[in-house]
Amino acid sequence: MSNAIVKAAVNGRAQFQGKGYLFDGNKYTRYNWDEDKPDPGYPKDLSLWKLTGAFADGIDAAINGLASFEGNAYLFKGDQYVKYNWKSDKPLAGYPKPLSLWNLPGDFNNGIDAACNGRGLFEGYGYLFKKDQYVKYNWEKDEPVPGYPRALSTWNLPPEFSTGVDAAINGVGRFEGYLYFFKGDQYMRYNWADNTAEGPWSIAKNWHISQIGPKDDSDALYTKFGLDGEISKDAFRIAYLGYRKIDNGCPSNATKTVGNGEKETIVYDKSNNYLIIIDFSIPSNKRRLVVLNMKTQKKRNFLYVSHGVNTEGKRHHAEHFSNTLGSNKSSLGFFVTGFAFHKDKKKKDGSVEKRVWLKLHGLEKDINDKAQRRGIMMHTASYVKENSGVVGRSHGCPAIDPFENETINNKLKNKLFEEIKNGSLLFAYTTKANATDDNGKNYYDSSSLLKCLERQF
Repeated sequence: MSNAIVKAAVNGRAQFQGKGYLFDGNKYTRYNWDEDKPDPGYPKDLSLWKLTGAFADGIDAAINGLASFEGNAYLFKGDQYVKYNWKSDKPLAGYPKPLSLWNLPGDFNNGIDAACNGRGLFEGYGYLFKKDQYVKYNWEKDEPVPGYPRALSTWNLPPEFSTGVDAAINGVGRFEGYLYFFKGDQYMRYNWADNTAEGPWSIAKNWHISQIGPKDDSDALYTKFGLDGEISKDAFRIAYLGYRKIDNGCPSNATKTVGNGEKETIVYDKSNNYLIIIDFSIPSNKRRLVVLNMKTQKKRNFLYVSHGVNTEGKRHHAEHFSNTLGSNKSSLGFFVTGFAFHKDKKKKDGSVEKRVWLKLHGLEKDINDKAQRRGIMMHTASYVKENSGVVGRSHGCPAIDPFENETINNKLKNKLFEEIKNGSLLFAYTTKANATDDNGKNYYDSSSLLKCLERQF
């Protein structure tokens, strides 16, 4: 996760002249150049900019148009951009549009990291940065200048900034003639007149900004729940991001099939208060499932849990994952719990095992969204034994010991399932090294939900 404080920046125009806008995820701060400090009441929510789709979660870069494009800001996100009109204070209709319309060279059409306009001798040109390169854009001709991209190192920045920057913004008023580059928690001041740079210095100390986007308090909660030595910190961090932001900045848009065959939106109900995490990077002969009550900040359970028979690589180790019918493999990613029910399981030897099942609905397209069709559910099973640590393998379901099963009014129920049913979030984790599925797609590269969550912080 990036430690960037400023991920995009642009100066206001029209009635917003003299203000700098600094973005981080779905939050932004307004900077008053005259007073050299942020305006009171910030950060505020990016929703005030009336952006839609992925842009509502945050932007990668921004730049003001010049020449015939004066009065408009261009906001970039991935391979798309939005045109924002300062006077009307809203995006123009018909956007986003593909960044390829800018005819940028090489990989710049797939996205940029930062942008600014030149000053002094470089007036009339836009500068677009990506990693350790930049492109010069001629606003008058509405085209990139030939001979680019070139190395960012020519800006005489120190090595840590020459490999790439998070954001850039020109100074205003008494800071005119300087360009400010941001990276992580530091910034540089670049002088357009003599091509020199000073710094780096602390953003928090000199810009009076320590946090724009949402605060990441996952480390503190990880400690408070006593998870050290139980599941990985990264597993908790990602799960906690999901708990906070799924359907609250990062929509899943997932559906389930109901009784009449129609599709129904899957509802993640945070009021259930529970977060369930399975850390498949831990072998099955160790406990690796935690159930956390996020309201009381107490850990309800720390349990053994099975994985699919074809998920197993080295003995006890989960190394192969799938969303494919009949694969008998476990799936990764975010799920929402459904209803719980009792259904007996007839075993191969003819005996009958009483089991309780908990529906799981996958939230991630092409990663776990076939869970319902595959019959992937949490369930109790006699082959998972809390008292001995013996854990069998399933057909892809996360199975647990039935020690919390009980009969109420002649119906078999499971105490845990009764508490976490109908809307709790479950996250199944592993490391990137083992996160490639049977179609060759790695969860960390292909999960659009995970990418959205990471952008929030």
